[in-house]
Amino acid sequence: MNQRHRSEFTTTFKLQVLQEYYSSGQSKKSIEEKRDLKHGMLYSWEKCFPIEDFPPILDIAMQDSELIPLK
Repeated sequence: MNQRHRSEFTTTFKLQVLQEYYSSGQSKKSIEEKRDLKHGMLYSWEKCFPIEDFPPILDIAMQDSELIPLK
């Protein structure tokens, strides 16, 4: 009988992926596909680690967005 194993990720990994998502401007789906994560994983992690709790992540995202030229 096959049993499904639940993937376990460290808090550091989760925060790194969330930081990548916030700073890259990519969709959740593209980050999940790139990192081989199940659909909805980033959504779950966002609920556990809201961006309001991580000002440095927000600062990085804001700095990156300032570099994108407006058309």
